[in-house]
Amino acid sequence: MLIVGGMAAFSAGLAGRLQSAVPSSDAEALRLPFRSDAEVLVSPPFLPPSSFVSDARPTLATADRDWGRLEPRFARAVLDIAAKMERRGYPVVLIEGYRSPERQDLLADSEQRLTQARGFQSRHQFGLAADLAPLRDGRIILSERDPWAWQAYQALGEEVEAAGLVWGGRWSLRDYGHVESANRPLTTGG
Repeated sequence: MLIVGGMAAFSAGLAGRLQSAVPSSDAEALRLPFRSDAEVLVSPPFLPPSSFVSDARPTLATADRDWGRLEPRFARAVLDIAAKMERRGYPVVLIEGYRSPERQDLLADSEQRLTQARGFQSRHQFGLAADLAPLRDGRIILSERDPWAWQAYQALGEEVEAAGLVWGGRWSLRDYGHVESANRPLTTGG
């Protein structure tokens, strides 16, 4: 386990498993370092877009998984949660971070009713929300009907709440992979 500036980062083992799914020429493009005054954090490697294509959730193919578009303190908190999840035996990946207001409306209007929030009603538009999913044997497991994934989502809820963040698994429209800041986004006048 790599410790950078007091924060646990993803292990080399998980990074290697994830990068093996991507051609080596693309591997370097999969890393996005976070920089602050006192530390450098490295996000887990991105999975190729084909990893997110699913009949159950076709909209994931176009989801934004750029850690750099999340608010930096929130991103660090989510990376710390992800490292704790890996230590518990449940590696997780970012399936969506920032979401445009237009995409938010598209998801709200979809037949699947993936969200009740409209554009600018979600913390995704402010980089203060992330959707995570457990990774098993190199595959993303979205359905909580899978017993292992159910345990992973319950562990995620424990870690999210212990970090003082909000877990979507407590909502009436359950969103077990959703993590968001408890703080309201700052807005400018008008």
